[in-house]
Amino acid sequence: FLLNCGLAQLLERRQGDGVAPYAALASGAQKLISPAEMGELFKVLVLGRGIGATLLGFASGDRCHALSRNGARMAVELTPPAGGSSDRVRVLDVATRAVLWTGVGPVGMGSYFYMSFSADASQVVTSDGLFLRLHDGATGATLIDPLDPNGSMPDMAPDDQSVVFARTGVPPCSDPTAYCREMTVEQASLRMLHRSAAG
Repeated sequence: FLLNCGLAQLLERRQGDGVAPYAALASGAQKLISPAEMGELFKVLVLGRGIGATLLGFASGDRCHALSRNGARMAVELTPPAGGSSDRVRVLDVATRAVLWTGVGPVGMGSYFYMSFSADASQVVTSDGLFLRLHDGATGATLIDPLDPNGSMPDMAPDDQSVVFARTGVPPCSDPTAYCREMTVEQASLRMLHRSAAG
């Protein structure tokens, strides 16, 4: 969103300010856009009907895969109140706005903050940043846990025959209460799982 709105161009205009001031600005910009920092903690959502204008911030990098391809279901991550617990994910029926199911990531592992639906919304792949899991799209029941023991940022193919995801170079923590190192782009690789003949 910030890159689409011209953050890189703003930084470019400040290159003449000197090395130290520019480095401080670049560091701040990196914190704003990095998925390991604020880039995945803050979301921008536009709701409306009949929007004819192109919205600059949404020109590319669309992260709406939490909306099923058929438009029937939407998965939303919620931030719990400070010091309290709450359902961290809600899956909604778009037409009725009814909550179909709620859930949280495994204890101590945070929330399912990456989600991708099958084409008909009958299944959803989730990740808490470490593990991929396959759920029933209507009930949230876990179908396969783990689908992959070291995967993040899944996206199910439109034909539902494969899931592409990032595999981190940092092994998942064995102790869910321990501090886990953040993955970086240099430590990750793209992987693909294919659906078996048995489904």
